[in-house]
Amino acid sequence: MLISGETFARLSEATPPTCRVVGRFRVKGTTATTTVYEVLDADPAESCAPKLRNIPIFERGCALYYGGKFDLARAAFRECADDRPNDSLVQEYLARCEHHQSGGVPADWDGVEELKTK
Repeated sequence: MLISGETFARLSEATPPTCRVVGRFRVKGTTATTTVYEVLDADPAESCAPKLRNIPIFERGCALYYGGKFDLARAAFRECADDRPNDSLVQEYLARCEHHQSGGVPADWDGVEELKTK
């Protein structure tokens, strides 16, 4: 299950859900950005357990990624992938790291992915 940053903030006021950052996005034609989260509490127990186990590594990878340290972020995400190879979010971050390492990023890169369609 995916939720927006606004929903995450409202839920966090009551009982914070266990989530991972999917990414920061800007929709075509807007200047506003939104952070999207994956709610782990909504996953079946067998697929949730490895994700929960890897949260500290995943969060370190995200911090490195958004800090522009793609090689170090990639190492953290690979560690997560070693534990759960079919984790699509980890695979997406690995692909983003490789893309930014090979293609570079603009000097003003802020980690926001531009969505080309609404």
